[in-house]
Amino acid sequence: MALQQADPQLHLSGLDRLVPLRRLELMLATNELDIFLCMLPSERRREMMRFLPTPLYRVRHVLLVRAGTPAPMSWTALRAFARRKPVLLVQGSQLAVSLQQADVNHVEAAKSEVDAVNLLLRERADAVYGQDMALRHALRIAGIDERLVEFGPFAFDEQPQLVAVSRRLPQAVVDRLAERLRHLQTSGELARIVDRYR
Repeated sequence: MALQQADPQLHLSGLDRLVPLRRLELMLATNELDIFLCMLPSERRREMMRFLPTPLYRVRHVLLVRAGTPAPMSWTALRAFARRKPVLLVQGSQLAVSLQQADVNHVEAAKSEVDAVNLLLRERADAVYGQDMALRHALRIAGIDERLVEFGPFAFDEQPQLVAVSRRLPQAVVDRLAERLRHLQTSGELARIVDRYR
């Protein structure tokens, strides 16, 4: 991992564990977890944890639909689309706030992005609202033929993914992490990593 290569004294474990988002938030809030890479900040989350200022990358909020389904290309069109059947989200997703504010009918019923894509393909939902990179990754790891689905061409929002850190993590460690992250950004390494996943 790039952060560990930038600073061999940093030891990051648990990179291969799958944990639901709500559980990750709780683990950070209760100091069971020191660091989590790639979390969207929110007021509620800022009360539970801290965020490093350097963005890892920006995500676009998009719709994923079954192939051949016309995707809404505005908030107004999305509201009308979701009146027929709620838009599906991953449980605990910060994206629900955007949909609530835009008055879009939605349901947080998927346990993960992979689960959301499978529910879409089983016609339990007509659309999944999510982060472009997370949904692309879900398609890859689930081995789903990308010809079965389509990403809507419209980005409803765009937000930075940040590194979240526990409030109990010593400030010296937080500062060191922040410095290493800035170095990865200025060297262009962060951009190279992101390009591999887009």
